[in-house]
Amino acid sequence: MYITATDITVVMQVSDVIALTDDGDIGVQNTALIESAIVQADSVIDSYLGSRYQLPLSIVPEIVKSIAVSVTVWVLCQRGAFNPTETRIKVYDDAIKFLKDIAKGVAGLGLEEKTAKNPDSSSTNKTTNDRVFTQDTLKGF
Repeated sequence: MYITATDITVVMQVSDVIALTDDGDIGVQNTALIESAIVQADSVIDSYLGSRYQLPLSIVPEIVKSIAVSVTVWVLCQRGAFNPTETRIKVYDDAIKFLKDIAKGVAGLGLEEKTAKNPDSSSTNKTTNDRVFTQDTLKGF
């Protein structure tokens, strides 16, 4: 996971986190729901980063942590406890836009990228000795 449940309280008041996750109305945040939202956010992030970077990331840049927080908060808000503010919507939209830019190669994380294969080249493990159809085997056809 890119973040922990406590990272959410950096951008949200604890009372808001409780309001988003306290389905039992007991007055405490539901860490299991937060962790589930984090897993969903990580999946979204990985779907964009996986095309360029080896996953899991060996080093998690701060921008990825920030995006993970934004997407996790969005996932929690989608549960219907309360509607996200215009600011939260913009933060989420910006996070997804940045992930799309990473996937397109417009932005980067400053990490080593996967080695890309040249689409114009091809290789095989066959040699001329492996040939099934030769002039000798095709005689008479």
